[in-house]
Amino acid sequence: MLLGTFAVMVWVALGSIATAADDMGQGKDLVAEILPPQLYILEAELTVLELLDAKAEESPPMLAKLSALKKDYDDRNLFWERAKLDPTIRMTLLGEQKQAADSFWKLVLGDYVEAIKQGDSVRARQLAREVHNFYSADQFKV
Repeated sequence: MLLGTFAVMVWVALGSIATAADDMGQGKDLVAEILPPQLYILEAELTVLELLDAKAEESPPMLAKLSALKKDYDDRNLFWERAKLDPTIRMTLLGEQKQAADSFWKLVLGDYVEAIKQGDSVRARQLAREVHNFYSADQFKV
């Protein structure tokens, strides 16, 4: 009887663990479906484009969003730099693609943001084209 009770408890516990694991996996899948990965700079590219037509009062939250996206990008790169990856995967993830994305971020958070803050829409549009070139180079490497 004791053995039977123990077997039922183990069976229930294993079922709960399996359900929790499935739920966790589905949760990660759901997040991956909705949110772009932090190394993917599409959301930042879209924010750059939105800023071109934003009113002055709309810019601060968008600029803050760019800073937050850059922080997420840096955090994920640090994670992958510390990870034990196959050398080929490491080179793909942290090589030319990362260089293009880093150039993208340098221009965005440097000259582009400065042009937006100064209200220089002509310069901002010119820089947005350069930003897009870095975005395209990053996407080509992905």
